[in-house]
Amino acid sequence: MNTKWNKFLLEAKENDSIDLPSLEIKNSLNMNVWQSEERVKPEITSRLIQIALDFMDSMEVAQEDIIDITFTGSLANFNWTEYSDIDLHIMVDYRDIGDNDSLVRDFFNAKKSDWNKTHKIMIRGHEVEVYVQDINEPHVSTGVYSLLEDQWLVKPSRMKPRIDYKNLKTLKTILDKIELEFIKDKVSGSYEIHLNNKNVEQNIRSKKVSELVSEISKISIIRKKLVQMQRTIGDKKGIVMEGRDIGTVVFPKAELKIFMQADLNIRAKRRFNEFEKLGKKISLEEVKSNLIDRDNKDSNREDSPLKVTSNSLILDTTSITLEEQIEFIKKEAKKITN
Repeated sequence: MNTKWNKFLLEAKENDSIDLPSLEIKNSLNMNVWQSEERVKPEITSRLIQIALDFMDSMEVAQEDIIDITFTGSLANFNWTEYSDIDLHIMVDYRDIGDNDSLVRDFFNAKKSDWNKTHKIMIRGHEVEVYVQDINEPHVSTGVYSLLEDQWLVKPSRMKPRIDYKNLKTLKTILDKIELEFIKDKVSGSYEIHLNNKNVEQNIRSKKVSELVSEISKISIIRKKLVQMQRTIGDKKGIVMEGRDIGTVVFPKAELKIFMQADLNIRAKRRFNEFEKLGKKISLEEVKSNLIDRDNKDSNREDSPLKVTSNSLILDTTSITLEEQIEFIKKEAKKITN
């Protein structure tokens, strides 16, 4: 995320406001980037395609594996601002990369995080953010432009946002109408999340939701509402939850809290080994840097930071196997259930 955007968020926070200018609808697309409402400027198209190819080449991914290269986000819409990034999405089929979609996604996320931090590519005053997207994930943006086909896949509209984030009262009204519940699926037997009686198990795992989680979860009123919902679910007892603020904020009086940790080098090595099994080229330092960055953000965020409570059991997994970790947890759980 670029410096100008960080500055804007800081100012919004100081003013106790989430009056995001990105929701203001413009009369036209950003003409610094677009030749017309139907076409990106040719020189920018060429530059973006080359950036995408350079990124994939750095990971030794064959060009034949690239299905498309798309331009999306607010700069491909009428709600662009001076803070907008150029969201460059490289479309691939995760199944062509490896059997474990989750691991493939983590691999690309680690690589793109390091790439974006070290390259800091700017075009016409906008920072280029590179992403790798699974072709099987549906496009959910209102503006998606294929750079390879040089045409819109999903044309943007001048529709106003369905949710008005311009004041906290509006946001609170919306939150008060939300009900979440886990319901057991009759076919799979697994518990799936329902929003206002609608199954949204797959929806919440979409790329669009994943991209918005970090920023939306920073809004205090939303975090407080989620804590309230989680506690309501927990009132039914017999539930296991994991999360970086579950034992400190959500359930400070939980019967059993286990804080799992491991030496940073061991954590990095474990993750590195998972990537290696995929046959993907990534350095141990890149994996380690990604872990450090995430730990730092989680530990230093103002709202619900990651920390160990005084009544938590510490499980150091540095030198024990997965089976030993499971046995430890089962043993401690039996103590409170017997």
